[in-house]
Amino acid sequence: MFDPLETQLRDRREELDLSQGEVAKRAGVGRAQYAALEAGKANITLGFLIKVTGVLGLNAVMVKGLAIHSASPDLVALVRAQEAIARTRALLAQFTEATEELDDIAGSIGDLIEAPFVADERVSAAGRELTRVAAKDRDRVSRDLRDVAQSDRVDRQKRPARREETAKRSSSQKVR
Repeated sequence: MFDPLETQLRDRREELDLSQGEVAKRAGVGRAQYAALEAGKANITLGFLIKVTGVLGLNAVMVKGLAIHSASPDLVALVRAQEAIARTRALLAQFTEATEELDDIAGSIGDLIEAPFVADERVSAAGRELTRVAAKDRDRVSRDLRDVAQSDRVDRQKRPARREETAKRSSSQKVR
């Protein structure tokens, strides 16, 4: 009645003239895991099987003596919902990291505002740009802003030393 799962998958893939990589890519699974499935050496989830059989257009397969017929639309929707939740969690993690970085930048800007010296135009420009950039550009702008803030701190540290040198030169000229 049914050939083993690996035979069904390989035969259907070859019938469609697809490579293992193409099937894996269309199904959104790893090529190595799909190749192991065709070789009969993979432990897979039902979600994985639904993805692969959907790409290959198989309505029924035999798995270890158990005939599995195409999944109900509800099960397919649940698998897709589970994948969407996983992607959403990954995006939220990225958002959390970006928010933490923006908080750090806001602190640096606050430090610059409270500094006794007027922030130079580079800091102001970087701050204005930060409010306009898209999320993907924020990392670059954040690094630029930190670099400017760091160089401003270094400049402030050098200024008292320059004042002392100027004062010494002035006093030595007066002695002559």
